[in-house]
Amino acid sequence: MKQLSDVILKVRERKFYVSKLYLSSHSHYFASLFSGKFQESEIEFKDVDPYDSQHYLEVLYLENGIDDDTVDGILSVAAIFDTPIIVQKCEEFLIKDSNMELIKKLELSERYSKEKLKKLCLNEIKSKEDNRYQRTKVKWTRKFFCF
Repeated sequence: MKQLSDVILKVRERKFYVSKLYLSSHSHYFASLFSGKFQESEIEFKDVDPYDSQHYLEVLYLENGIDDDTVDGILSVAAIFDTPIIVQKCEEFLIKDSNMELIKKLELSERYSKEKLKKLCLNEIKSKEDNRYQRTKVKWTRKFFCF
């Protein structure tokens, strides 16, 4: 809402009307930026994706915007703006609700240093490998012993 905002984030061609106080309370980046004598009413970000920024802000402002299509972009923006609560929400989504391929989850866990997610992914991979080994073992046993 324009009326309640006191700063504009200009992300390429998109403008987002936000609260300095709210951003600062969740993002270490914005807390540092807005501390002291910050006077600008508009901040421009050229290297951040506007689509990902939209989803990041939706999650930050307590809307449920995390899904398999948006989680990577949200994590990217949350990493840039150092927003631990968003990174945590994304990790929880990936662990509990995501249908994303396991290898993609593992890649995200590596990129964003999420050890809990990484451990779960590696355990699931090991479990699948163990199951595959057991199925192969049973097939060979049946073949050679004519069960």
